[in-house]
Amino acid sequence: MLMKYRIFCCVLFVLGMAIGAAAASYAIGDMLAVSAGNKVLRYDGNTGASLGVFIAAGTGGLASCTDLKWGPDGNLYANAWTSGAILRFNGTTGALIDQFVPSGSGGLSIASNLTFSEDGNLYVSGWRDNTIRKYSGTTGAYICDFVSSGSGGLSLPRDMEFGPDGNLYVVGVGSGSLCVKRYNGTTGAYMGDFISASTLGISPYALHFRSDNTLVVGSLATALVKRFNATTGAFIDNVGGFSYKAGWLGDSPDGRLYACNYYDNIITRSVAPSPFITGITNPGAIAWMPVPEPGALLAFSTGLLGLVGFAARRRR
Repeated sequence: MLMKYRIFCCVLFVLGMAIGAAAASYAIGDMLAVSAGNKVLRYDGNTGASLGVFIAAGTGGLASCTDLKWGPDGNLYANAWTSGAILRFNGTTGALIDQFVPSGSGGLSIASNLTFSEDGNLYVSGWRDNTIRKYSGTTGAYICDFVSSGSGGLSLPRDMEFGPDGNLYVVGVGSGSLCVKRYNGTTGAYMGDFISASTLGISPYALHFRSDNTLVVGSLATALVKRFNATTGAFIDNVGGFSYKAGWLGDSPDGRLYACNYYDNIITRSVAPSPFITGITNPGAIAWMPVPEPGALLAFSTGLLGLVGFAARRRR
């Protein structure tokens, strides 16, 4: 009987490992995508099938949204371009929680993009006054003008991300910002143009750092996505498979590059099938719903099977 019990426990362990491996391979959450009409739609992250509306049109004053970000509290944050407010929504239901950053806070009028830093604070780019403001990631209270108006020639800032070196990288569409600018991630001081306008060669609208130490930059004026070394800024190549104008770039949880093609009403990606989503009017940004960590699923499945094994042993 003891040998049978040991064999049974081995089977439980192997089965638990298999469940955990399957979870790690296929655990991709649903995709959320901004669409015209001031709403956020939901799609199956694996198949692209429509799952309806996640945030109804105009909820909380949502208008002309161009960015979605998950906050450190697990909720979803969106910019209302025209009002300048940053809205917070329940990350599970899509229900409005509050105007996390009210319109006009710290002088903010048109919010073109938002991002969170590793310390949890929120940064918002001001389209109209060429400023990047810092807000408390806990309360939404204004802290300071992190990048002062026009610093380093910043003009009409559009997209920004903190890079792997902890500094802030920004692209804009104004005459002084047709490049990738770098600002100190602690002080906001201008550090120079990381990628010059001549090297970039396009009017940038979106940028994204990838896990393979590359930086990709897209444009709404040119049907190209360009790839650069994230450490040196050296040009590598044009990313294959992206023959549309990209207004937003980002990776899915499984490491695939996606682009919102605003004028073509599609969402494309770096692997087939692409386009991944069609018939979505003016997609502006994407976020993926979180899923349980594979380790948590493995622990749960192994623990559950272990209980079954314990019960079986008690019955002997």
